[in-house]
This record gives sequence, C-alpha cells and structure tokens, in this order.
Amino acid sequence: MSYRICNSFAGFLAFVLIMMAGTAVGQSSTPPVSPLHISDSTTDGTTWLKVVSGLNSIAWRNPGGDWRDRNLVLQGTMPWASATISNFDREQILNFDVTELVRRHKSTGSDQLPNAGWIAWLQSGTALGYFYSREYGDVLKRPKLKVTTSTGTVTLNAGADAWMALSAQTPVNNTATAMSVESGSRIALWFDLSGVSGSILSATLTLTSTTTQYGGDTGTIGIQSVDLPQTSLPGPSVPPPDTTAPSPPTAVSGVAASPTQINLTWSPSTDNVAVTSYRVFRDGALVGETALTAFNDNALAADTTYNYRVSALDKAGNISAQSSAATIRTPTAPPVPPTPGQPPIIPETALRVSDSIYSGATWLYMMGGNISVPWKHAGGDWSDAARVLQGPTPWATSTIVDKDVEQVLAFNVTDLVRQHQSALAGRIPNRGWIVKTISGPAIGQYFSRESADSNKRPILRIQTSVQTYTVSAGADAILSTSAQTPGGNAATIMTVGTNERIALWFDLSKITGTVQSATLYMTSTTTQYGGGSALLGIYPVDLTETFTPIPVRTGIGALFPRDEGIERHADILFVERFPNLDMHLRGWWWAGGDPTIQNNRSIVGDTDPQEPNYRPLAPGVKAYKMTIPAGGFGGDFGRWSLWSNLGYEPEELYIRTYARIGTAFDSMGGKFPFGFDGTYIRRNYLAIPINGFYQYLATNPATGRAWIRPDAPTYAGNGGDTSNGTNGWSARGGFIASDCESTTPCSGWTPNPLIAAGYRGLHYYSYWADQPEAKGSIFDWRIGLLGIVPKNTWFVIDSYVKLNSVNADGSGNKDGILRTWINGQLAFEKTDFRVRHWPGNPTGARNIKLDSVWLNFYHGGLLAAVSPMTVYFSNLVVAKSFIGPSGFVVP
Repeated sequence: MSYRICNSFAGFLAFVLIMMAGTAVGQSSTPPVSPLHISDSTTDGTTWLKVVSGLNSIAWRNPGGDWRDRNLVLQGTMPWASATISNFDREQILNFDVTELVRRHKSTGSDQLPNAGWIAWLQSGTALGYFYSREYGDVLKRPKLKVTTSTGTVTLNAGADAWMALSAQTPVNNTATAMSVESGSRIALWFDLSGVSGSILSATLTLTSTTTQYGGDTGTIGIQSVDLPQTSLPGPSVPPPDTTAPSPPTAVSGVAASPTQINLTWSPSTDNVAVTSYRVFRDGALVGETALTAFNDNALAADTTYNYRVSALDKAGNISAQSSAATIRTPTAPPVPPTPGQPPIIPETALRVSDSIYSGATWLYMMGGNISVPWKHAGGDWSDAARVLQGPTPWATSTIVDKDVEQVLAFNVTDLVRQHQSALAGRIPNRGWIVKTISGPAIGQYFSRESADSNKRPILRIQTSVQTYTVSAGADAILSTSAQTPGGNAATIMTVGTNERIALWFDLSKITGTVQSATLYMTSTTTQYGGGSALLGIYPVDLTETFTPIPVRTGIGALFPRDEGIERHADILFVERFPNLDMHLRGWWWAGGDPTIQNNRSIVGDTDPQEPNYRPLAPGVKAYKMTIPAGGFGGDFGRWSLWSNLGYEPEELYIRTYARIGTAFDSMGGKFPFGFDGTYIRRNYLAIPINGFYQYLATNPATGRAWIRPDAPTYAGNGGDTSNGTNGWSARGGFIASDCESTTPCSGWTPNPLIAAGYRGLHYYSYWADQPEAKGSIFDWRIGLLGIVPKNTWFVIDSYVKLNSVNADGSGNKDGILRTWINGQLAFEKTDFRVRHWPGNPTGARNIKLDSVWLNFYHGGLLAAVSPMTVYFSNLVVAKSFIGPSGFVVP
C-alpha cells in the first residue's frame, strides 16, 4: 500500500497516524513502500533542499537528496546502475539496468529497500544533458521502466519526476517538460511498483535526452535509491553495510572442449561474510555469472585465442579484483555438412545490405546487379519485434513532422543490437535494417552517408560495459517502387514514404562488451510533405524464407559410396574419372584450333603446386583442372558426343560432377564448363589436343563412329546464332565473378560483400526457342541461393534436361524441363523449356535432339580475362536417372 504526503492538515494527520501504527505495518509480508516518496506536485514537490515542500515541508539531510548506494552506504558513490551521455547535440536514449534495485524494492526479506524513489546524478565526466519528463508531449520519450518477471513484462510510466536544481528552491516539476543532470542539477524519479508481481528477471529504466547537450565529451549518470530512514515504515532492520570485497579467484584455467566451447575452472575466493557468485570476463567483456567455480563459455569462433579473467562477488555487491588471465585457443573446426534439407546459409558478413551502384539493394532485390539475390517480398524481407516474418511490430520507432525544418530522429534500437550481438541460438543475423513508414501521411527526406555534412549522416551510438561507440553507416540504399536499379552510393538524399524505404547496415564486428544502450540517429532535410506526421519503424532484414529447407534428393550416387563401382548400374552411360589428358580416347573432342588450349588443361592429384589452397575431393581422387589465362578467353571447349559415343541421342539426360572454384576466379563472367549442347556444330574432322599439338581425327577413337550424325540439323544456339525452334539450342553453365563488365576495376565501386567474401554466382546461359534475347537467356540458380557458391570448396552439380514434345504438325509444346541441383538440393527448375518448334515440318522438329555434354569454360562475351580463372572437376557421370552425391565428405 502506498501513501503520499499531501499539503493538507488531514493528509499530515493521516501520515502521523500511519507512523504511530508502524509496528503492525512493519510485520506485514508485503514489501515496504515508503509513505513518503518523490513528488512532482507544484505545491509540495521535491526540490534540491526538501523532499517535501509546502506547508508540511520535510528537508533532505543532504542537499540534493539522501540515498543509499549499491553497497548500502549512505551518500555512497557506487551507483545501482549507470549509463553514458555524449555531447553531440542529438537525442540519445539511455538505458539503466536497475534489475537489482527493483528486486530489493520488491523483496520481503532482510535485504529489502523502501521504494521512496531514485535520484539520477552526474557520477563522472563533464557532458551535461537535458531529458524529457513525464509531462512531455511525445509519450514515447517520457521516462519508462520496463520490468520482466516470471509472470510477464510490464512497462511503467513514471509516477513522479522532479527536477532538483540548486538554483530553484521552489517546485517547478510538473510544468517542466525537460530536466537536466549536471553538477548542480539532478532528477528525482518514482515508479509505482505495487502492481508488479512475480520474480524479477530484469528491469530497465529508459531516459530520453533532448538535442541539448553541453560541457565535455561524455558524462556518466548514476542511479541511487532514495533513503529516508526518519520516515520509512518500520520493518526488518537494514544490516550494517558490508564494504569488504572478496579475494580474487586463483588458478583460473581452461580447456577447449570443442571448436566453439571453452570450459573454465578456478579456485574459490574467500570473503568476510560469504561469496555468492563469480563473474567471468572474456577479452575484457562480461560473458556470464555463476555460483560455481566452473563456467562453460560457448558460441565461440574456431581457431581463435581468448583471454579469461574471473572476479568474485559477495551478497552486498562488493566485487573483487580480477584474477590473473588464462589464455586458451579453440581448435580448428572440421568441415560440417549442411543439416539435411537445410541449404548452406551464407554468413551475414557476405550477404547483407549493400549500396553499391552496381549491386546495391533495390525494391525487388536485396542484392542487385550480376549476382542477384531477390527479396521474397517486394520492398524487403524482415522479422518484427515479435519475431513474425513481415510482421507489423517495429523494433524501434520515431516520428517525423511535416514542418519543413531539419529534424533529428532517434530510434532506440537497444534490443535489436543485443539480438545481433547475442551468441545464443536463434539470434537475428546482422544483415541490415529497413526503415519504413508505419502510419501517418508525412513523407520526409534524409541525409545519406554520402552527405557532404558528416554531422548529418546516419550514425549508431552504442554504449557497452566497455566503452561508447559511434558507428557510421556501412551502407544505406534507397528502396523505391519507381527505381529498379541500385541507387545507393550515388545518392546524398533518401526518402521514406508510402513507396520508398531505406535499407541500412552498420558494421558491429568491433563492438565488445555487454550492450547497455543503442540509438540510431537519422537527420532529415528541410523537405517534408504530405501533411501531419508519420511514425517510422525499424525492422531487421530476415532471410529465413530465402533459406527455407529444401529436400535432399538421393540417387545412384548414394548406392555407390565414393562412386566406387558406379559404372555397374544399368542407368549409367559414362563415367569420367580424369585419369589423364588422353580424353579423346574416352570419346571427348574439342572444337576449333586455339593453340593455347592444351596448356590450359591439366590433371592434378592430391596437390596443385600452383594453388596452395587446393584440396582433393578425397585422397587419391584426381581432378581435371581448367584455366583461362589472363588476357585469354578460353579454358576448355570439350564435348562428349552422345551419338558418337552411344549410337543414339536421348530425349532426356542427367549429368553430374563434383566442382571446385579456385582462388583465382575474379574476372567478370562467362560460361561455366558444365551443360548441354544441341548446337550441332559441323565437325567432320575434329581438333584433338594430343601431346601439346592439335590433330584432326575423322572418327571417334573410342567407338569408330563419326563425330556427328549425318542428318544433323542446322547449327545454331551459340555465339550469337539465335535459336528459333528450327535449329540448334544449348543450356551451358555460366558464372559471375565481378560486379561490372570491365577490363579495369569498376568505377566508383563499393565492393559487393558477396564477391569480397569469395562467393561466385552460377546460372544457365541458354539458347532456346522462346528466348527474348538475341544472344541467350540467363537462368539464375537461386532457389535457396544454392547457386551462390564459395571459392575453394567442393560441391556437387546435377543437371537434367528433357526435350519438349512435338505435335503432329511440327509445333512444339512448352513442356520441356531444365533443372539443376547443388549438393542434392534443387537450385533451379524451368518446366516450359522449349527448343523444338517447327510448324509445318514435324520431321525437322523431331530431328533436333541432344547433341553433347559440354565442358565450355569461356570468358565473356567479348572481353578477355583480366586475371587467371581456374575450375576443378572430379568424377563426372552421365546417366539415364538422377545421380546425386555419392558420400564424399567434401572439404
């Protein structure tokens, strides 16, 4: 039950009667609430000299307020909670962890403290600031107390907030919308905790500053508990304060239990009363607290050195000095295959919001340009504060008003940054944030990170247990329904409205310590329109739908581990293990007469002297190395002719290979050496590279047949010879290795994070009957982003083609199929793939079939490679049914 002094004689008499009945009240099991607490009444409110003013005034014993600190010392200097304000004239959100203080107020034991209020005072530093009071018009900026208990979460508004100024000895409280904290000014607060039930799990006090700060660079504000023993309800006595800290822990040691976990132990500390817990610090940051003399630290990085120290705490909150450091290194992590059905999730360092003018985010694409990553939902994919995909609840909000003046919008993103920095399972990866309108008609323009005035660029201010960080935006892109090409780093102004959003990204990799508060600041221009105001919200990019689990298909490969004996299966047509370069003896041929092609092909074993990062598919398994040299175009032009080798051309076919992109793979784009050929290039005599020289062989040495069937259709489907359904076709692999098509570095280039992290994009480059382009269509392998693959990693490609059916009149149906799987998971599918369509000539239409398996590794286009490009293949298989992975643990 809470009582409050009023300025009437009846109120004063009631207070006296309560005090007289103190013994009975003190025996109650309800936590005590001081009958006298902070007031912001204009007649009897709290001031610098008095806890109660007016007719029944009661003076502080100490001008500026009486308190007990965290060690229960009267007027002590150890705050219950603290936060830092910086002098840079922007709104700042300060979060104070008052969990222990609220626990004491709600306690029914000997450690309880009456809830008479709190005092915010300048603990250290010289930065001074003003804070919004509970009388301020914007309710979101008023003082708040968020308490989470075992029964739920409640957010309380301040019941009183008094501005105690040395220069103002009469109450000015409930008429003040802003209050300052400085050497001669403090804020007294009181929250009614009577409705809070359950065990206290956490409690956070939030104060929002105005844009007015002055003095030095920073100032630390502490929270103390108001202590009024002369008016407190009788109750259990407060024991004499314990000010003796425990001894430091000793013999701290640890062992790496796995690549991601270190187990620590230490010898116990001693204390004059009792040690209650130990705090563990990793590299200077608090990572956990335990009552044991052991702690397991998980979610660590593999192959990384960590330094640990431990300190001891007693019941009074005294903290010992830290122990000596223990240094432990985690081992290297072994290769871990993806969870069955789960596509490999591209890490957030590689796949995030970008503002490159070549590949930045747009309304339809998270990553535009050559390696495109589409949003699942136009305008961006996100999860809201309730962890609902595309949900409405923002993680943080701020308001813009249409008044044509510059405005600084402050967003309290503390919880969101904590999520990004969390080491727990289920954390939200830091891929970027989307700023969008929640409600209201006002539309505003905002300065971007390219603004000439650095003070108006977006910044993120983070206070941790270690220090204060000011982080500039690493990317800010415009998402607009009217602009489908990236407009990121060329724009100095960005708009948020009905059809416009902003995508932001901040690099949090260097943030250490426990996050106490985080505020995003965006500055508007003087341009607003639409009328009224608008509430803007922050939502983190969430690609959960992009990485939805995909079934892993198994086939012939699963029946023959490591492909041993796979030739025995009835559906296998051909197996190429690349034992040597005499591939013509196994039915391969090469078109043209490029004299450098022999030097661009080689067989490698367990090592590649030219590539230190190379690892074989398995010990003893050879690989076929294809290289496009710098300044060159071709790396391989090999074909395995189906008619020449099998005696017929099938209507459908499966092919599979293990592939690995080398370290040298950084020039533009071109054809990837894996696909289907229906071009029917004329080859009565074929160029075969033998012993470094080209020989021309009229027949296939493996079968004695000609290289092409006598009734082959007209050549087309390659090099600009457009397909139309009456001539040839093709579906070659393709690759993207750079943001722009140039022989020099991209102009004004902001690096594409995917490319910078070593990922390369794969696709089909296809000539087909219904192609809208003159020179072939690009079909990205983007289901689950499986076709975006990292360098120096083996992966399995399976491809399948089924030719479309032909009607009696020669017209072709759109029922052909083209599919690709990566590591057994479907990465691309097209079910209307038509290559035969010849109305009036059914014989000619049916004569167009599947000519060859094509290893076409080619740079461009028309531009030569600016640097070498290398690809490795192992265990290529051709079959009548799906092959799939065969049990190799791919490094």
